[in-house]
Amino acid sequence: MGWLDYHLHEFEVPVPSTGTKVKIGIPDEEFARSILPGWEGKITQYFGDTKK
Repeated sequence: MGWLDYHLHEFEVPVPSTGTKVKIGIPDEEFARSILPGWEGKITQYFGDTKK
């Protein structure tokens, strides 16, 4: 997307195996929210197979 981390962002996606939601983005300690750092894993694991 061409982002250079100039703006905070957050995506809330369901974990396919459990259905629970997880937040992925840039952690911001000022707000003390639980956000998984987007650079520590691939977001593809949160999307199901659409080729059914």
